[in-house]
Amino acid sequence: MSRKEKGSKNRAKARVKVARVHARVADTRRDWAHKQSTTIIRDSAGAVRSTTAI
Repeated sequence: MSRKEKGSKNRAKARVKVARVHARVADTRRDWAHKQSTTIIRDSAGAVRSTTAI
């Protein structure tokens, strides 16, 4: 994108293309994190039980 002339149609297209790739990576990372946290919560939901003596 740095080689494109400012204000040109090709620069705008390149910007959209880069934004689309960044969004896809961000979505993939967010999805992975969500799946990992869901798995941890699901697996440890019944196993964690705290008994506190007061």
